[in-house]
Amino acid sequence: MPSSTLPHLNFRSFVDALRDDGDLVSITREVDPILEAAAITRIAYETDGPAPLFENLKGAKDGLFRILGAPNALRADPATRYGRLARHLALPPTSSYKDILDKMLSAADAAPIEPIIVATGECKENIKKGDQIQLESLPAPMIHKDDGGKYIQTYGQSCSPTFFPL
Repeated sequence: MPSSTLPHLNFRSFVDALRDDGDLVSITREVDPILEAAAITRIAYETDGPAPLFENLKGAKDGLFRILGAPNALRADPATRYGRLARHLALPPTSSYKDILDKMLSAADAAPIEPIIVATGECKENIKKGDQIQLESLPAPMIHKDDGGKYIQTYGQSCSPTFFPL
């Protein structure tokens, strides 16, 4: 498998890996990104449930965005408890917490991954320029009622929902 498609280096492959692990639930009914998606995501965290993938966000234009909730949550199955975290680090889903910490600590001495510059590909499927750029039009989630606004990609792949193109 080319490194560009490994789950820890490609977000779409990460979603596919969660699906293959039985650790993802696809939500196709319309979900409001204002509080509703976050409430569902919180339930996934509190119950150690599968990661919710919101595929039909209210206000999304042309199906441009989905949200993956709880990308770092724990799993209910004791054998794969840290499986989602492990998938981020190219480890098997049966990895222990110690395995995950060892892998993270080893990164301090690892050589950096060189970027690959591409002329075309998944990262360039949806290009907006000039007046086409309207961040307010994105179905960005509002996580809590007292937040100062809507947030896009807060804290990377963590507790918050994560946007990614279809």
